[in-house]
Amino acid sequence: MKLLLGIANGKYKGLAIFDLSENLLDLVTIRRYRTKKVAEHISSFGIPSAIAVESEDIPKLAKDLAEYFGIPILIPDEDILPDFFAETLETYSYKNLYEKRALIACLYVFRKFKHIFRDIDELLLSSGASRMLIDKAKELVLHGKAENALDAVEKVNGFFELTHTHKTRIGEFLESERDYKELYEEAVKYIKELERRIAELEKKCSFTAKDTEETLSENGERTRELERKVALLEDALRKEKERNEILEEKLGILEEERFIEKKGLLPVVKIHEFSFEEISKIKSVLRIFKRPVAVELVRKDLKAAKYLAKLHPSIVIGDFPEEIKAVFLSAGIPVISESSLDHALVKFKRFYGISEKELKKVLHNESKKSLMELLRAYRKRLL
Repeated sequence: MKLLLGIANGKYKGLAIFDLSENLLDLVTIRRYRTKKVAEHISSFGIPSAIAVESEDIPKLAKDLAEYFGIPILIPDEDILPDFFAETLETYSYKNLYEKRALIACLYVFRKFKHIFRDIDELLLSSGASRMLIDKAKELVLHGKAENALDAVEKVNGFFELTHTHKTRIGEFLESERDYKELYEEAVKYIKELERRIAELEKKCSFTAKDTEETLSENGERTRELERKVALLEDALRKEKERNEILEEKLGILEEERFIEKKGLLPVVKIHEFSFEEISKIKSVLRIFKRPVAVELVRKDLKAAKYLAKLHPSIVIGDFPEEIKAVFLSAGIPVISESSLDHALVKFKRFYGISEKELKKVLHNESKKSLMELLRAYRKRLL
């Protein structure tokens, strides 16, 4: 996976890590640093393509990393106004000004190349190209080696043909990726079919609406029938679009799970807000049964606790009050406080990641404590 790094200057350094599809992978504040250690952290997410900065005053960390990875530093063509990305920034969580400015540096680059990146996605996805090839085309743009989408696609097209013509030469790689690649291509194919059906429905809606206008004065009953058909077609169109959106979301989840597993980590379902509505929404797009879950914003919500317990996750991670713990423990579900993991959880977009070894270690250490909590839970139910 190719990456775009954003680095902000100041007393401390803000570091933002995005993939080239504009997904934020990590956002941190660096107080003291060693270039190699920061580079190793970045490499755990992928391969950097470029570094974005806010102004001509380039941070030393940016220069060091650019030299380490052999990548360019992208400087804005003009001063970035403070409120330029105010609305976009509302969708991100940042702890301080340094992280905010690192985000802005990356967002400026994505906005600058927005139309070119969009065209690259459309051209290459329609031809069944891999994410690796799409990232390569975008990297050419970031490096100034391609002026537009067509130029970038033409320059990587030779590699695209090679990978399809000489599969036997890279058989081992394709074999390891085959199941995931086939699933991805199947999903892309289905999305295209949905888009074709949506286009047909839109066309039918257009023709039916035209017929309605022409017959309005001639036959009231015919008009009502046509209006009913239009309503049905519009409803069918809406449903197809909803199915398309759900499929795309599930595809994104599948890609993220695969990425976490490649890092040697166990995916942990992230529940941002502990509520019935939030849990129900997550359940509609991914499986919770027999999987570890982690709750970020904990609150005393018995309805949410009972609902989550019925879904029976393998482990629940979160700093819960005793009453909520009692619900999980009574259902035989282990509860681990987030603080006991001592920063072992690695944050991703829809999941956390944790090493299976670390998780087993914490479970072993807390087994006696869980037994005492379970006894307290039964006492509370009897009172």
